Amino acid sequence: GQVSKSTCRQQCEMICAHAANFSMFCSLLTPPRTIGWFCPVGCADNSNPDTCPTGTICEPPPVLHASHPVATLDFAMQLYKQGQGTTRRNARYGALLASKNKSVNVMTLLYNTSAVHAVPAFVNLMSNALKEAASGPGSVISTFNDPMPRTRTEQFDRLVSGVVDLVTTFVVIIAFSWIPASIVAYIVREREDHHDSKHQQLISGVSLLSYWVANLMWDLCIYMVPLASSML
Repeated sequence: GQVSKSTCRQQCEMICAHAANFSMFCSLLTPPRTIGWFCPVGCADNSNPDTCPTGTICEPPPVLHASHPVATLDFAMQLYKQGQGTTRRNARYGALLASKNKSVNVMTLLYNTSAVHAVPAFVNLMSNALKEAASGPGSVISTFNDPMPRTRTEQFDRLVSGVVDLVTTFVVIIAFSWIPASIVAYIVREREDHHDSKHQQLISGVSLLSYWVANLMWDLCIYMVPLASSML
């Protein structure tokens, strides 16, 4: 149910009167809070930055919502469609969407995560546009982005990842090499004297082309099973 503001203020006044008992509880919160932060009106004090000045009324700050989610999603879908089939040189690595939410101008940055410098570059583009609008043409903000060098742990992880990928490649190649070896064994066995199934099929009217095409189709069907399993 709903609780009246007067009830809340009375409760806050009671809590503020016993602030010492609640201080330890507030210090355990993340981030640590004070009693005045929870009850800014009831604990009004000019010297406490978490409370309201004495004799004034606290008002919550305006909530600055982001741009309309539907418009942002539509804009992102347009960027996605424009990027389909393009080369790496012509790819779009970011875009800015300007909108207005009530009385607040909102700038939404959409960026490609594969581009390391996309975020600072497009933020600087937005800052330049705002500065030119305020100070006139020729006003420029320069941005320098110098990433920190890799730590020893990151370098070691990168080395281990490369070694694991290399070993995995060899293991997969060795595993797939067993498939044609197992298929060829049956073809060789058909030519043995005690089998000689190839000769029997040829004298029964099977053409040589049909014999090899049938073998090829069967081998491809057998090969598709491990191939599909490895792709999944």
